Amino acid sequence: MPGTAVPWACSVCSSSRPCCCRSWGWHWPSPSSCPRWCSPAWPPVTSAAPVGSGSRRPRWSRPLSGGRWRPCWGAPLTATVPALTALGVLPALWVAHVRTRAWRWWGVWGRSALACVALFALTLGGGLLATEAGLVPQYEPPKLTTTELTGVWHGTDGAELRLRPGGRAEAGRLPAEPADEDWRRRDYVTCEGSGTWEPDADADNAGRDGVLVRLDGDCGEDTHWSISGSEDAPELFVLFGDPDGGELRILKRTSG
Repeated sequence: MPGTAVPWACSVCSSSRPCCCRSWGWHWPSPSSCPRWCSPAWPPVTSAAPVGSGSRRPRWSRPLSGGRWRPCWGAPLTATVPALTALGVLPALWVAHVRTRAWRWWGVWGRSALACVALFALTLGGGLLATEAGLVPQYEPPKLTTTELTGVWHGTDGAELRLRPGGRAEAGRLPAEPADEDWRRRDYVTCEGSGTWEPDADADNAGRDGVLVRLDGDCGEDTHWSISGSEDAPELFVLFGDPDGGELRILKRTSG
């Protein structure tokens, strides 16, 4: 018999699916559709739907009725109640203690507030001084020569870019900037073929050198790949589409 909607609920427990609390408006399934139930420890409301034939108890009371019904996580009632009670003892005692204390500006709360402000200022000032003094090194992208850029670069989804000496390039499943009429529908296009490449010094004014790839034919526009990574493991990357939520594609060099 279908149950009624309640403002709290937990999903059905089974051997293959653990308990999982659901959002408001979940409808209880029929009692015959699952072996046991989950329930919060203190449900805020009750449901008038009967548990079974001839039963008048609300559904949320079924996990608390003993027998084969257990609360969440499969723990028995005799272990769940003491555990939840123990977790609430210390906070309750602390609140009761604090309520007996008279409020004074230079009491525990005032000293705590001033200590937090002082620690914040110390941390911020120390971080700025350490950065200016060079104690905290800042990241600098590697500076690669034309010879160091030459080689084979691979990315996800089979992307490949071969930068040949002399400025020739070969692309396989390489993402590229879409044409003007396509940029509203897609962040990038996937191209294959040959073209040219050349070093591109800080084209986006971000302090990074890069590589400008021009592919022959009608697939894609000129694409600037920025240099990142390290001297030992350089990378090329492009953020296609929206700068706040675009598609980041990275190429790693696999041969010189």
